[in-house]
Amino acid sequence: MSKYNKQLVRKHFDKQAGNYEQYAEVQALMAEELANRLPRELPDHAEILEIGCGTGMLTRRLLRKYPNARVTAVDLSQSMLDYARKAIEELGEITSDGGPAHAGKLLERVDFREADIEVLAHQLAAADNRNFDLIVSSAAFQWLNDPEGTMGALLQLLRCKSDRHASPDQQDEASGCHGAILHAERTEGQYSYSNVDPSVTTSSWMHGRDEGTGGQDSKGTKSGLYFATFGDRTFFELRQSFTEAETELGLPGGSHTSELLSGKQWTALFTRLHCSLSITERMEEVWFPNVRQFLRSVQRVGASHAPANGNDAAYPSGGKTLFRQMEQRYLRRYGSSPSGAIPATYHLIYGYV
Repeated sequence: MSKYNKQLVRKHFDKQAGNYEQYAEVQALMAEELANRLPRELPDHAEILEIGCGTGMLTRRLLRKYPNARVTAVDLSQSMLDYARKAIEELGEITSDGGPAHAGKLLERVDFREADIEVLAHQLAAADNRNFDLIVSSAAFQWLNDPEGTMGALLQLLRCKSDRHASPDQQDEASGCHGAILHAERTEGQYSYSNVDPSVTTSSWMHGRDEGTGGQDSKGTKSGLYFATFGDRTFFELRQSFTEAETELGLPGGSHTSELLSGKQWTALFTRLHCSLSITERMEEVWFPNVRQFLRSVQRVGASHAPANGNDAAYPSGGKTLFRQMEQRYLRRYGSSPSGAIPATYHLIYGYV
């Protein structure tokens, strides 16, 4: 059963394309970190597929990192694609020989395509179109209705995908690599990280260490599927506050945030596809003056709730009374006195296959 109404998702992103980069601070962080985790080099004239390119945050980084590569940039929203094209036109770029690149030449290296990747991936796979050296996605996989089917189709689009299929022994070995999930705490306007869950499966490519699986210090031309997405603990404060408010008001529980996969679920998904997933997880805590400012910032990046039933309302049952009660619960449980500021946690997942 579908989780998201793609027409609503498209509508939200079309409406907010002009605001996106002003409010998408966490998404910009994700794009930057994902770009740092990519291979240092790709084959000459490499073909890259970018899924959910949005306004081109990652697209621009790909063009800088790989000056001889072509990028197929796919997004559900034409308004987002239009913004990405304009941003590249205005981009001051440096080519591999140190000289300035003409904006027209940059655009020649990008094929913007308005499409739902859950449809397009299967179409390309059915055509046996194995043309991509690298597949990347930042802050988009959380919108997939069928992540397993889509991942299976995407893996078929890589030129060399044989080394991505692990034996059962290799899968067990990969699943046994225990690392630490990182929690971001706000300290005097900065973020510091502390281990909060050492049982979460992760890989040694965290912090860009050179282990042959990508990362900032990677060598050679390691290709594959790299992604950054939001995990199941994203906005847990909001969900808990709504749950407590509904209980106090005697209302049935509603769905107020998106249903997201955990790191373990992503690992299990790729295991079922006979692939070994390297994964890193981190919690990023962002503070807002109040709950309404937090929710407004979410809306400004097009990430409004878009359930498959077509109901665009975040809290249809209980209305304003429920919302006010939720605000009180949020501030009481998580807020900072006396300022009244509240935190919102983003659960970030970085994966490589």
